[in-house]
Amino acid sequence: DEKYMIHRIIRIEEKDGQRIYITRGDNCIGCERILPHQILGVVTEIYEKEKTIHVTDREYLRYVKRRMNTFPIRKGWAMLRGFASKIKRKFL
Repeated sequence: DEKYMIHRIIRIEEKDGQRIYITRGDNCIGCERILPHQILGVVTEIYEKEKTIHVTDREYLRYVKRRMNTFPIRKGWAMLRGFASKIKRKFL
């Protein structure tokens, strides 16, 4: 869609000699499969409110670890919200 997205690599798979990157964004529940030619760059720094955050910074790495470890809970919560929304639409 001519849009740029930033996702984290969750794992790397090999299929028929082709490397496939399994990625997920912070606010995404599902994963995406990305081929090497679809990657335009690699994030090394994030600029937020006049502050530079390096991806090797301890605080940032703790944030990433928390996001990864809480994924099952966040996925379950999103599924429950979706289910509740369907029920609400059906009866209202």
